[in-house]
Amino acid sequence: MKHVRDQNWTAVGLDFVIVVVGVFVGIQVSNWNDQHFTAREAIDSRVRLISDLQNDRDVLAVRRKFYQEVKDAAKRIEHILEADFPETTEAQWQLIRDTENAGLIWAFKPSAQVYDELLNSGKLRLVSDTEILRQMRDYYQDAALEAAMSFQVDTPYRNKSRRLISGPLIEYQHHACNIVVGADPSNVKVEEQLYFPPCPAPALETEILETAQRIHAEEELLGDLRLVLRHTEGVLSFIEYLDDEAETLITKLEAD
Repeated sequence: MKHVRDQNWTAVGLDFVIVVVGVFVGIQVSNWNDQHFTAREAIDSRVRLISDLQNDRDVLAVRRKFYQEVKDAAKRIEHILEADFPETTEAQWQLIRDTENAGLIWAFKPSAQVYDELLNSGKLRLVSDTEILRQMRDYYQDAALEAAMSFQVDTPYRNKSRRLISGPLIEYQHHACNIVVGADPSNVKVEEQLYFPPCPAPALETEILETAQRIHAEEELLGDLRLVLRHTEGVLSFIEYLDDEAETLITKLEAD
């Protein structure tokens, strides 16, 4: 009888050990699966963030070229407003075109869809360490606010210059001069692209002459233009800053 009881206790002990080991193994497998999933999710999140940042850099390259052309147009106007009235129709037409183009703005803000998704789901901490998370916050939140102000300023020059240019000439520019604003950056060859390409003068010599005379005679325009020049130089510096930040984040995320 004692032998039977010993066997029963042995069986119970073995069953208990099997159950405990099974539970332990199950927990370990579950933990491993969770860790494996978390690691995969972190890698996927970093890849998506890097893709967003690289797209931002592509867009910034386009904006850099665009705002350099805006600055060049403003410098040409400054030179003409400080000199005598241009004699030829071609020079008058170039003044009109530059007057319009120097007031153009092409807005930008960082592409934050993936960042916002991770932030709202509480999974941003999976991506990297505290230092990189701080840099990401600066780039996506602080820089986005500053970008909204830098790229969307409605200046006195912009408002005034539009009133000086006659309607038929504005309409002609918009339909015939192929200004490239709003283009997909993946379809733009940045080095060769001209955002304000050469555009022949329309057969509206009287309109051109009278409009150019209004522009050249506007006393306050030169001061407003110089504010535009300073603002444009600030935008170009801000573009460089954002591009450097995006490049640094890409490098650090790729290294993790």
